[in-house]
Formats: sequence, structure tokens, C-alpha cells
Amino acid sequence: MFPDDTPNKIILDREAAVHAAFKAAREEYVNPDAPTIVLLLAKGDEELMHVGDEFVPIESDLRWPIA
Repeated sequence: MFPDDTPNKIILDREAAVHAAFKAAREEYVNPDAPTIVLLLAKGDEELMHVGDEFVPIESDLRWPIA
């Protein structure tokens, strides 16, 4: 999944993962020669996830309607 020398963590709790990512960006992966980038990706308004040959219902990432 990642090259052997790539630092990574798997954190299943979304809120904890976001906090950990920004903390690591501030404290652990500081490189004065290059910016540290935190990229947050989400599934958006999808309500089904493709698992094998089925589509399984999932909760949307959107908590509030977009105006």
C-alpha cells in the first residue's frame, strides 16, 4: 500500500484521524525545504458503497444540506 519508508497510521475514528493528521503536520513532518500538506478526502453525498457484487447502505459525509 505504501513504500516501506513512508510514515503512515490507520486511524478508524474520523475526528481523531483529522486531529492526528494536523498534529503530525505541525510537529512530526516539518521540512523547512518543502511545505507539509494535509489532504482530507470524503465520499460526499454517496449513500451506497460498492462491496464485492453488492451496494451496501452507508451514512453520507454531509451532515447539513448545501445551500
